[in-house]
This record gives sequence, structure tokens and C-alpha cells, in this order.
Amino acid sequence: MSRQILFTLTLSLFLLLAACTSVQPTPTPTAVTAALRVTAVPPTRTVPPAPTATTSTETPTGTAVTTHTAVPATPTNTPEPTPIIPTQAIWTGIETPMPPAQAVISSENITMLQEIGRWGKGVVTDAVYSPDGRKLAAATPLGVYFYDAETARQLHFVQARQELVAFAISTDWQLIALGYAWPGGVDLLMLSNNSLLQTFETEHQAVTGLVFSPDSEILISRIQYKGVVGWHVSDGTQLDTLPPNYNQLVSVEDGDITVTVADGVLQLWQLTDGVLQEIPSNIVPAGEIGVTELSPDGELLAIGEDWGLRVWIWRLRDQTLLYTLDTSPLDSAMTGRRAFSKPAYRSGPGQHYINDLAFSPDGKTLAVTNGFIELTMWGMSTGELQKRIEDAGLEVTYAPDGSRLATWLHTLSQWQTIDGSLINTLNHHIGQVRDIVFTPDNRHLAIASSDHFIYLRDLSDGTLDHRLDGHTGGVMSIDISQDGKTLVSGSADKTIRIWNLQALTSFGWKASNAWEIQEVAISADGQVVASAPYDDSQRLWQVADGTLIGEGYGLMPTCPITFSPIEFLFATCWHADQIALWTLEPSRFLVGPEDFYADELAFSADGQYLAGVSYYPAVLSMWEIASGKVLYAVLVGEESGFPNLTFSPDGQLLAVIMGHTVQLRDAASGTHLITISSEYGFPSSVAFSPDGRILAIGSTDGTVRLWGVP
Repeated sequence: MSRQILFTLTLSLFLLLAACTSVQPTPTPTAVTAALRVTAVPPTRTVPPAPTATTSTETPTGTAVTTHTAVPATPTNTPEPTPIIPTQAIWTGIETPMPPAQAVISSENITMLQEIGRWGKGVVTDAVYSPDGRKLAAATPLGVYFYDAETARQLHFVQARQELVAFAISTDWQLIALGYAWPGGVDLLMLSNNSLLQTFETEHQAVTGLVFSPDSEILISRIQYKGVVGWHVSDGTQLDTLPPNYNQLVSVEDGDITVTVADGVLQLWQLTDGVLQEIPSNIVPAGEIGVTELSPDGELLAIGEDWGLRVWIWRLRDQTLLYTLDTSPLDSAMTGRRAFSKPAYRSGPGQHYINDLAFSPDGKTLAVTNGFIELTMWGMSTGELQKRIEDAGLEVTYAPDGSRLATWLHTLSQWQTIDGSLINTLNHHIGQVRDIVFTPDNRHLAIASSDHFIYLRDLSDGTLDHRLDGHTGGVMSIDISQDGKTLVSGSADKTIRIWNLQALTSFGWKASNAWEIQEVAISADGQVVASAPYDDSQRLWQVADGTLIGEGYGLMPTCPITFSPIEFLFATCWHADQIALWTLEPSRFLVGPEDFYADELAFSADGQYLAGVSYYPAVLSMWEIASGKVLYAVLVGEESGFPNLTFSPDGQLLAVIMGHTVQLRDAASGTHLITISSEYGFPSSVAFSPDGRILAIGSTDGTVRLWGVP
């Protein structure tokens, strides 16, 4: 939907109701804060003493290093960790050499951890063309990138100080406003040099939309739970608000007509002699109202169905229904696709919803995107379908001259409107990172993305060696065999694929009739893959040909599943408060101790311990398999967001995802050592490199951050 939305009428309403409060401008520009912070926390828990075992392992350079397995022990005279001063994040980017990680990450040097690399530019969440159409601004949770529209060459970057959820650029392209998720706030910057002019407070509420008035003198914002708020750009004076139940505001300058949707009811308004008056309306769509869009001249109103694939086109001057557009896909195979992160108020069952609408600048064409990631273009003179583009995106905007349009879901692509041909794609923007796995040879990191690709990047510089393309939905989970030859993947398209990493070939099969594959794991011998569909039965499959071996191993929805690294033993849930260990030959299961339940599980490298973390409340538990004892269960947070955890290769450390943070804990006792926090997105996956020198964190913001001890 075009970001050049004009709020003439809303602005007039604000001016009529003005009750101003002064917001003082920031006297000097402030420096951009560090993207990630590390906070040291003193240990808070001890456990009964237990023996400690040590093993000797070889580093890649051949130097013997003594390491400790995760046998619980009481820390004795443990010094309080030295607090870490936040440091500026190193923006390594893609295909830029990283400073090498010199030491194996351990409890002794953990407070020296630094971010040594970051791959990816973030998920594209919004986009707008410059008035001359020569530049394209693409917003991500990290900030706003400016590209040459013809060459896709990056021209400029405005970094956000925390997770960016809304942005707007003034009509003269002199100012840029950045709106943030909780705890909210809006920054106003000079676009030429990124200098901060002032900050508008939103009373700790997230910003859901931003737009400048046509004269760029007023900045208008939609704020969660507060409504619509306006500020004078010059001095920060705040105008009165509209109620928070107005979840859409669409207006045009010509004709002074605006459309609002409040609690699902569509209303038309017109400004007459400075007074905003409601226009009697008999526009009653034959379904639930989703998104709406007005043509540039104010003649036509497009209404997208919230729980279906229809679009209604109304002529406003006589409120006549002209067309009902059916955007259902022609290819029935597309019903296997699923898009991520669709707005709740635009959601329908499965993919069957209208996500975005955009009129061409001349009003002759309407572009529509639906939940099948499909773009359709319709002629407004006849209501007939002109073009259909698959794999386009969920959002759409036109260039000012109408010759091209941009679509995005994860990354952004530009298309010629005359024939629907692809112009270019911003390849360094990928989807949300759902899972990451290092190859056993320590040379590559495999990245599973919600854009349905798997990326294999060289650890030395992030170079993309291979992009594995085979799924038609987001890749939810991946695992790699211990010999490094086979990668398995589970997807939102309900399939599992087996990838030969040497020949770069793959095959797959449908592994669930109704649910996405949330998790996959491969056995220690590389012969069996386990799958955990969302809210469905856990199953075992033969890697060689996809033959079903068994099913029904987990009785609870969203059960985790993981294999022991040393034998054919796998763990999953059994009851609401119990984890079970299973063997295949002979087929039997060993029920674990009571009150040990987890939404994510991880074996230690020696297979002696099983760690688990639950979603709510977020409890970290450690089970010693040989004795059958739960060694500890510690509360690590209110809720874990994307529950995920992993052992370090030497078994000393546990990395646990908690909300916006990753906690590093002593595996023997569960003691909290440090926290790595991010202002952008949620960490979704975490992994140690096989040599223990790198901690990789994948995020929903579309990046992978690499941490090490330089």
C-alpha cells in the first residue's frame, strides 16, 4: 500500500481539536546506540556437589585443550563476573572478512564475548519510492536502506536505535521518521546526515503507522492502544488524538474524502468548511472488511475481504458496487504455501485473505496481494484481470510514474507493470531466520529462512556458497548428519526434504496432511529423520527413501523431538509434564522423571545429559539420563518467546533463548553467567560452532549474529 497517504482530513480534525503539549527538540544529534548489549549477572543458584569428569579434545590447530563435560557440580568460590561495558556492534555484513575468534568460548572468558560479525540486512517490512522514482527506501527492523531503483545499489542507510516497525519520509525527502516497537517512541531525523532532530514520546506504546502531512509540517502516527496522534514537526507540539479503535485511516487530497474502519464498520467522511462530516453510506460489502484503499482521484474505493479472497470496487459518487474481483489462485498446488507474519486483523483461514491493495498513480489499475504470496493486477475500466505474478509478496507499492511496482514479504522485488517481468531483487535481504546449523567441518553455517530457502554461507566471510531451493513454504527447521553429507529440512509447506550436500540434489515428501513441520532431527547414524509437525503426531522416516517407519511418539501438541548424538535414542514429550526417551530396535520407550517437560530439548555432546526449556513459565531443566535424576530446574524468565537451547561442544555452557535475549548459563548448575540482548527482532535459533569458538544467533529480524572472543 502506498506510503504517500495523505492525511488532509485527519490533520484538519486535529487542528480543530488541538490541545497542545510541548515536546522539546533534542539539542544535539545523538550517536546510534550499540545494536547488541552484553550484561553480566552474578550466579544466583547452587546445587548439591557431584563429581566432575574431564576429557581431552583436539582443537582444529592440534593443540590439546582440557574441557569439562556437563556433570553438575557446586561452584566453589565462584567470582562475580565482571560487568561488560556495551560496545558498538561490528557491522561485518555479507562477504566481508571477520576478525577471527581466537579462543574457545568458556566460563573463564565469557565476559570477553564480542559481536564479530553480522550477516544479512534484515527482513523488508515496508517500502516507498522517491518522488522522482529513482530511489527506493526499504525498511527493516534494523533501519531503512536506500537503493538505486534501477541498479539495486545501496546508497544510504539510516540505522534504528531499536526494533523499527514504522517509518515515513517527508514529501520533499528531507526528513525521515522512525517508529519503534515497545517501549515505543518516534525519532525524527535529517535524512541528509542522519542527525537526530527530536524524539516524540508515545507513553511506552508501540507505533503502528507513520505519515507526514503534504506540507511536511505535521507528523501523524498510529499508536497501539492510544489511537492516532499528530505532532508539529517544528516544535514537537502534540495535537489531540483520535480513538484507538480506528485501525485504518485512508485518505486522499482531491475531494477531501477519507475512509475509516472502526470495529469492522466502514465510514466515509468529508471536510466541508473546516468541519469533518460523516457521509451517509450504503456501502455494505458481502463479507468482513479487511484492507481498504482509495484511488488517487477519490473516485473509487477498493475493499479487500478479511476472511476470503474477494475485492469489492465501489464508485463513491453514487456508492455503486462496480466489480467483485476474485483473486483465488489458478494453480491448486499453491494451497501448500503459507506466508508468515500476516497481520491479525487481515487474517483468514490459511492463505485465504487479501493482504494489500494499491492503485496505480493514474487510478486505472489496482494491484492486489493475497495470502498465497500472489500479485494480481486488475483494470478499473472493465474489472478484468490483467496480470498474475506468483511468488511476489504480501505487500505492494507503485512507482510514481506507474511503470514499475515493488512487492515484498521477506525480501523486496521490482516488476515491470507492462509485462510483469522481474527487474531486480534485493538479495541480501532474506526472510526471518528460523534455524541455524554449523557443518561438522566448521566451514559453513546453514541458515533456514522463512523465505523458503536454505543458505549455506562460508564462515570466513559470509559468502553465499549455495542457496538450496526446493520448498514452497518457509523452512522451519534443519539438521545435518554427523558426517556432513546430508541435510534434512522441515517446512511450512508440510514437507520434509533430504539434501545431498555433496551433489547438491534433494528429494522430499509430504509429512503431514494439515500442519507445518515445526522440527526435524537426524539420527546419529544418519539413517533416520524424525519430524514434529505443529499440533500433530511425531514420526520417524527412512532417510534413504522417505519411508514411514513409525508415528505417535508424542502425545502433546508442539512437541519437540531430538536425537542423541551417540546412539539411536530420541527424546520427545509424553504427557503434559513428562519427557520420554525412545528406542527403535526393539521398539520401546523409557519414560523420564515426572515434572520434567520442555518445549525444546537438547542432548549434550556426550549424550549423558538432556536439557530442556519450557515456554511458559520459562524453566530450564537438566536431566542426567543414566541416573534418571533431574539435577536442577530453574526459572529463567516469564516466557521464552522462541524456546531454543544448545550445549557448547565441551558441555560446559548452555545457550538459552529468552524473549529478546540469549542467556549463557553454566551447564553443570544452571547458573546465569551473561545475557546477550538485541534491540531488533527475537532470537529464534542459537548454535555453537563445532570448535566452540563462535556462537551464532539467528533472529526474526532476518540476520545472523556471530559472537566470539577476539
